Amino acid sequence: MIQNISTNQFASAPSTASVPAGGGPAADHAAAAPQDAVSLTGAQAAGAPAPEGEGVPSSASLAALAVGPIPDFAPLSGIITHVLAGELGGEMVNRLRERLGSSLESRGIGYQGPRGGYGSSGGNMVWIRDYSPTYVRQADGTTQVVRFLSPVPERNNYDGATYIPVRGPSPEHRFFRKPGVTTGGGQWMVSRTVPLDHELGNQIATGRHVFVSERLIQDNAQPGTHQMQQAGYRSRTAEETTHELASAYGMADDQVVVLPRMPGEATGHVDLYMMALSPDRIMIPEVRQEALDVLGTDQEKQLGGQVRSFLDERAEQIRGLGYQVDRLPMMAPVNVVALPSGDLHGDFYSPANSLLQNTEQGQAVMVPTFNPQGYSEPYQQTNQRYTEEWKSFFQGAGWEPQAVDATELGKGHGLFRCITQPVPQVD
Repeated sequence: MIQNISTNQFASAPSTASVPAGGGPAADHAAAAPQDAVSLTGAQAAGAPAPEGEGVPSSASLAALAVGPIPDFAPLSGIITHVLAGELGGEMVNRLRERLGSSLESRGIGYQGPRGGYGSSGGNMVWIRDYSPTYVRQADGTTQVVRFLSPVPERNNYDGATYIPVRGPSPEHRFFRKPGVTTGGGQWMVSRTVPLDHELGNQIATGRHVFVSERLIQDNAQPGTHQMQQAGYRSRTAEETTHELASAYGMADDQVVVLPRMPGEATGHVDLYMMALSPDRIMIPEVRQEALDVLGTDQEKQLGGQVRSFLDERAEQIRGLGYQVDRLPMMAPVNVVALPSGDLHGDFYSPANSLLQNTEQGQAVMVPTFNPQGYSEPYQQTNQRYTEEWKSFFQGAGWEPQAVDATELGKGHGLFRCITQPVPQVD
């Protein structure tokens, strides 16, 4: 496992693809010549619909998908985590290391040295999904890297690269190498920054649509920091924000679907209640009555009921867009407290925030489990049955399940998808 420790420098970037002086990286930056984009072919594109129970999407029809971000279920070159991930999810990191080997990389993004630590953002850097770039299929079948802005300075343009190197074809080649690395060859993709405040945890891409929550609208209605403004950011209306995102992805405006925030959930991200399994199949959890019956307090029952209604409404909404919607059971949120506003808030352990790993090691999914110690025996038994149901579902859908404890992650308002950055396969 590689561990890169580097100081972040905020780099202003226009909303169009930028090319450094001379038209590309210096000759000693890579063995392969730079190019404006890299084509996706065959098994290295995203997925196609598969009948229920017949496994992950076949690679043969992946290239037929429309333009937009490469979906979560697409083949990966590897996965990146932050070095701080081990503090909240040590078992997760160990299991990934065992399975992925050199295809797992750990980075110390935002590290300011022994005295500065991780800068002003501190532990916020562990949520690497939120400030990762996304890989976007263009209309001509090529791929481009797209980044966004953040009010957290260390998160902006964290790798500082105009061209993104990707993993070469040989096992010894590292993916997502930094400019200046001379070993290994590989190719380079153009990277550009879009002047929106957008966390990638708040995005689910299916190849047909991009789903976000209204948090995207709320964040981009704000004035933004001075650094963000220097990079082209300005406050926008809801219509301007969705249009900017759709344009960045080469999609029609109505392919960006804005959904409500889930009640009582701190991040406001869609990946806590949606999971794309194929271009036509989405999993949305459900809170069953039996999960409400084993709760101990009126606050828990109240928030649990709100979440139950919310998830049922979202399932119907997504079915209306032509998707097959699978429902997996979910325990109601725990550690529920009342905020000064009167709203209830809790911790969520959702099967939707499982981590799909479509890699050369095979198709696997890491599902988050919760330690219910201290809860009633009926609660613990229900929780255990749900874990077994999750595992059975994913097994039938073609993903080998790995149940891993996520109790501490959930207390930090994130799960497995939140602290991992996938790197898709590209030639």
